[in-house]
Amino acid sequence: RGRWVKSYVRTTTAADTTSLKLYKAIDGTANPATLVETVSVECSAADTTYEFNSADGARTIHFNEGDTIAFRINPETQPDLANFTHVLELYTRADIA
Repeated sequence: RGRWVKSYVRTTTAADTTSLKLYKAIDGTANPATLVETVSVECSAADTTYEFNSADGARTIHFNEGDTIAFRINPETQPDLANFTHVLELYTRADIA
């Protein structure tokens, strides 16, 4: 089990208003079709790192063991090349609710 904490996104051109979506597959398939969360950030400058924070990350379990997760970026303008760093927190102890 775990949660998505945040993602850092950096593009080589300005992407303007950009949404980052987290999906998961809960049916044992490789098709992550269940939308879990959407976060939007104004990415107005090129070669700048922007932080996408989970809106309710401190209290939400975004995925469980066996779920397939995927991220989708939806920029307002073509961002050209993009780099992502995703921060996930995994719960490995049985006593964590």
